[in-house]
Amino acid sequence: MSSKYSLWLCPPKASSAHSVLDTAIAELSSSLGTPRFGPHITLFSPIMASSDAEALEQTSAYSDQLRQQSKDGVTGISVDIGDLATGSTFYQCVFLECPGSPDLFKANDIAREHWRVEGQPLYRPHVSLLYENCPTEKLAKMKAQARAALPADMPKLTFVATDIYVVKTTGPCSQWSCAGNVSIYPKKEN
Repeated sequence: MSSKYSLWLCPPKASSAHSVLDTAIAELSSSLGTPRFGPHITLFSPIMASSDAEALEQTSAYSDQLRQQSKDGVTGISVDIGDLATGSTFYQCVFLECPGSPDLFKANDIAREHWRVEGQPLYRPHVSLLYENCPTEKLAKMKAQARAALPADMPKLTFVATDIYVVKTTGPCSQWSCAGNVSIYPKKEN
């Protein structure tokens, strides 16, 4: 039986991006009773695999392909976090857009080729702050709550993802688990 996995790019735990995003997600989750999750950008989903080991193996092969198609000297995928926005789906209720990162779009294109996926919606990279099936009339209120959970003088958030986290996303959020991670660009030995 296959399970669904997703590929996540996460800000490094010691970064200001992780601190700001994790704090906002935790505050919103606590105050609104919504699922709690770590800050991330979904790079690609779904990957179907019969085990964590198989999902990690598939991701390792993808990472090899990504490395082959990238410029020399690249050490990760650059991510710029932008404006607060709302959407109409559970996973894109209230989020921060991640526009204009050519590395991110290229990595998603390579994933679509690698897993031979066609017909998926356009890739809209983002960092969700809140997962919720939210009626349109409540979105403005949810967005205001999200804005209040972010620092008033929030700095421009950026990070470089050096690992792909393989997350088993079968079932509700409370059952999700990280199967492991794969380095995007392993350090070259001297």
